[in-house]
Amino acid sequence: MIEKLRDSRGWQLLVITSLILVVPLMADINGRIGVLRRMHQQQTLLNQELAQARAEQEALEKQLQFVTGDEYLEQWARIEARMTRPGEVAIIPLYQEQTQPETSASGASSPTDASLSTSQQWHRLFFDDATSP
Repeated sequence: MIEKLRDSRGWQLLVITSLILVVPLMADINGRIGVLRRMHQQQTLLNQELAQARAEQEALEKQLQFVTGDEYLEQWARIEARMTRPGEVAIIPLYQEQTQPETSASGASSPTDASLSTSQQWHRLFFDDATSP
């Protein structure tokens, strides 16, 4: 019977010792798993940023090729610098200010309104015949 108690105490000692060693190992493994998850999330984000950066780089390279090409130079020369090729005629529209005479409240316009004083314009507005020029 004593041997059975010794065996049971040895078994208990083995279980307690195992628990003492296994619990810290489990905590360490749990911490490492958390670190691996964070690293995986960061890797995913960095891969997305890398894909965006590569797409932007490709777009910039295409734009650089366009800007250094003859097509862009001709477009710039025609639009911005307003240049023409030999034999072509440049047409430059001239915008004139529209000078329209002022209209009275009755809708009749008169080119002589500008030459009248303010009091004369008011008198003409209220007392002159709207059909007269």
